Amino acid sequence: MTNNSYKKPAFLSTKARKYWDFLTKQLESIEAFHEIDTLQLGILCNALNDYEQATKQLDKEGRTYLKGGMIRLHPANQIQADSLKTIKEIGAGFGLNFRSRESLLKVFMPKKEKDEFDRLI
Repeated sequence: MTNNSYKKPAFLSTKARKYWDFLTKQLESIEAFHEIDTLQLGILCNALNDYEQATKQLDKEGRTYLKGGMIRLHPANQIQADSLKTIKEIGAGFGLNFRSRESLLKVFMPKKEKDEFDRLI
């Protein structure tokens, strides 16, 4: 199926929809995306958007602020941390790090025939 074949979840933010288009294209190229994955991928796309927005806000406003003579952490720090946790947890299932991508490729890519060098090993 092409990346237009799967209906984007309605809860996706505008930017998350761009992540959706990119990721579905990549996952479909290795035949590693199926309709049952749409909810998880949607959550991942929103988390990527939340992480990006929180990072931009922290870059602009700083990680801390002063209130009542006390230095406090900007609330976007927690949004960034929560988003990163979601990205790591769900992203691994979609091959968004080297180790999980390697595992996905072993499962979804056709086995290559061993060449002469492989047979020696």
